[in-house]
Amino acid sequence: MRAGASVGIASEIELAAGEALSNTYTHAYNGTAGPVEIQIDQTGTHVIVSVIDGGEATIAPVIPDTLPATTLIGGRGLYLMRRLLDDVTISISPTGHGLVVQMTRRVRRQGDELAVSERGDICGG
Repeated sequence: MRAGASVGIASEIELAAGEALSNTYTHAYNGTAGPVEIQIDQTGTHVIVSVIDGGEATIAPVIPDTLPATTLIGGRGLYLMRRLLDDVTISISPTGHGLVVQMTRRVRRQGDELAVSERGDICGG
């Protein structure tokens, strides 16, 4: 990952983003195809992934602080995203419907330099 993330951190970001996309498919579009925008940015030591859908939601779901009971339907993916990443926020898109899921993960410490391996890969220090 060019941001300098370890393979483990990159895998956690990928898992959380996949969960957000799965939620979009399941909840925003009821298991059918629909438009989704994915933005990936880096600011200093953090990677920020945003998943934006055009679904009908007008109220953002609450991300649970604790693992939901097995008798409840849903919420485990949001809980997982919160556990894997440094910050997860869910808000209504600027259009007034649909969700913006913004996920942030620190990928290296402040002041760490990136080193280039012999294969040309970027590695975190």
